[in-house]
Amino acid sequence: MVEPTDEMITRIVQNEEEKTMIAHYTTIEGFHGMLNSVTQEKGHFCINLWASNIFTLNDPGEFKYGYRVLHQWLPKVEEELRVQDDEKLSRIWTIQGIDNKEHSFLDNELEQSIYNQEKTPYVLSFSHEIDNLPMFRMYSDDASGICVVFSYARLKNSLRLYDVCYNQEIQKEGYDMSKTVYQLYLNSLHERELDKEQKLKLMLESLVSYTSIIAAYIKRGDYKYEKEMRHWELKSPTDGVKFRTNKNGNIVPYKNVAVPLNAIKKLIIGPCADFETTKYMIDLNFKSKGIKEIPQIVKSNIKYRRY
Repeated sequence: MVEPTDEMITRIVQNEEEKTMIAHYTTIEGFHGMLNSVTQEKGHFCINLWASNIFTLNDPGEFKYGYRVLHQWLPKVEEELRVQDDEKLSRIWTIQGIDNKEHSFLDNELEQSIYNQEKTPYVLSFSHEIDNLPMFRMYSDDASGICVVFSYARLKNSLRLYDVCYNQEIQKEGYDMSKTVYQLYLNSLHERELDKEQKLKLMLESLVSYTSIIAAYIKRGDYKYEKEMRHWELKSPTDGVKFRTNKNGNIVPYKNVAVPLNAIKKLIIGPCADFETTKYMIDLNFKSKGIKEIPQIVKSNIKYRRY
């Protein structure tokens, strides 16, 4: 019988721990921006993360892609909710009185409605992948940034967290949320008598709202390696939305999302960063704010250099 070594036991414990952890990858500049937003409420420190407008994410067609996938989910949702045929959002283009020539017009109308609605989704991204090279390269200044490791248990009380669905996959939580949102539409529909035009208007508005909420959790399979989990908020420009520029000089609307500072369990410095200097500066920043319980700061285990 092979006796487990201390190294093997440590690795097993770490693997079990990582099942309860999620990561947020950012640049050093981005992390210090978060630290500089630290506030203290009722004796507890909070840190602000940035939820970005969904139309500024890496995949420019992500939101429209989510709508197309949702259109394939709808019949299953409607079957489970026992929706009457003339009330099904999945059949909105085949309602009596709408011929094929109008389909493309209505499709464009829906797309414009999504862009022009008062409130749009703001997304805060996490990953189940911790200390991961592709994630470091993609989101942390080509592995010079930081992987901020959070306790999922401490975040879930502050955030609305769901796993992202890739391609046609349906995650249970996302699907249950889909049914809940659909039921809200049905409740509105049955509250009062509507004529044909009013009913169609409500259906279009509901499809836009349904898409805004659920499509934020759907991505193309190209990004499956990210194993992403998202927090989502629906906000209007007057709901404390701020603006910044990204590394490409593009304007990014974002919303501060406060989370408890003690939800941070560990900071992993990217393999291409100057570890000692970065660790010292982060430690100094924490201490300058009177924060005594500083998360563990470690160097990435990844062997990688830009050559």
